[in-house]
Amino acid sequence: MMKALIKERPKDPIEFLIDQLTQPERKRIVIILPPGLKQNQEDTMNVALMLHNHLKEDLGITDIKYISVSDLLVREINKRSEYGKQIFESRKTYSYIKDEIVIDLVQNQIELCEKHNQGWILEGFPRTRMQALALQNMKIIPDKIFLLNMETNILNERLNNKLFMGVGAQF
Repeated sequence: MMKALIKERPKDPIEFLIDQLTQPERKRIVIILPPGLKQNQEDTMNVALMLHNHLKEDLGITDIKYISVSDLLVREINKRSEYGKQIFESRKTYSYIKDEIVIDLVQNQIELCEKHNQGWILEGFPRTRMQALALQNMKIIPDKIFLLNMETNILNERLNNKLFMGVGAQF
């Protein structure tokens, strides 16, 4: 409630807090990989889905949505929207998808959840400074942020594979 009070800064804080007490508690969770690694969809998706199932089945939190950035991007491509065309072109040339596109897609999903008093687990966002600032501008303060940690040798191996593509250079 204190986070909501700081974010919203209502004119009547007492009335605001009373209203907050009558609403169900929402969970806002972000799951990301260490910086420098391209999102490994399988790792983060598995953790996010396990967490989603745990919250629903074990803790009885039924009103929580799983939001995957990869799924949002694929959905846009399949809709053949303007964003979908840009995403497709970026993927075709192995270039980054514009932050503005990713931010807009994620923001729409979060706003839907917030509008319906629904919690969410966001996987794969933020990946850039601009995306992190966008969360802040949306006045979103996650309850938990999980940074999936990996052993240094696994990180180095993956980075070597991505950076040098078998050239033989090593960290």
